[in-house]
Amino acid sequence: MRRRGAGAMLLAASLALAGCSSAPIDSVLTSAVADAISSGASAQLGLELDEQNRILPGTLTALLGDMAGNLADTERQLEMHQASDADDAEYREKALSGVRASLEAVHVAEGGDHAAGLDALTASVEDLRKLEGDG
Repeated sequence: MRRRGAGAMLLAASLALAGCSSAPIDSVLTSAVADAISSGASAQLGLELDEQNRILPGTLTALLGDMAGNLADTERQLEMHQASDADDAEYREKALSGVRASLEAVHVAEGGDHAAGLDALTASVEDLRKLEGDG
C-alpha cells in the first residue's frame, strides 16, 4: 500500500511540473531571428572588410542593399505573425526590436557612415544572438 501512495505522488508531481513548463517558441519566430542574424552578420562582414580596404565600394553597396532588403522582409514577416501565447508575443517584440535596429544600422552605413553603422550593427546582431539562445 505504501508503494502505491509513493507512485501516485510521483505521478502527480510529474504532471504538475509538466503543466508548469512553457511551450517552445514558435519556429516561425526563431527562423526569422536566424535569418536576421545571417543578414546582419553578412552586412557586418562587408563593413569589416571595408575597414581593411578589402572590398570594392560597388560590392559593398550591393551587399548592404541586399541585406537591407532581407532585413525588411524579415521585419514584415514578424509584423504579420500572430503570436499564439504570451511567450511568443514577447519573443516577437524583442525580435522586431533587434531586426529594426539592424536595419537602421545598415541604413546608416548605406548613408556613408560605415563606422557608426558597423558599431550599431555589431550591437544589434549580438542582441539577436542572445535572443536566439533564449528561444
